[in-house]
Amino acid sequence: MILRARAYLQDDQPDAAIEDVQLLYFLAGTIGVEPLLESLSVYTKICMAGRVPIWEGLVLDQWKPVHLAKIQAILEKHDLLKTVKPAILGST
Repeated sequence: MILRARAYLQDDQPDAAIEDVQLLYFLAGTIGVEPLLESLSVYTKICMAGRVPIWEGLVLDQWKPVHLAKIQAILEKHDLLKTVKPAILGST
């Protein structure tokens, strides 16, 4: 999905790219709720990789204000610092 989102951005299709970014973070969210360090590791890797097309879209100036609002909502929802606490508490 990351590669496809980046390809959509290169092809000047930000609407399709934001859909892939949203799906990627939705899938990451299904993992992030578990209180296990292994789950946190996978969740973190997916979220960090998902930021690549976001940044690429910013550099290429592809995102429209509607897209930026969606990206802001995604990043607020997937705050990595908030997800660390349950995983650490669950492992102790």
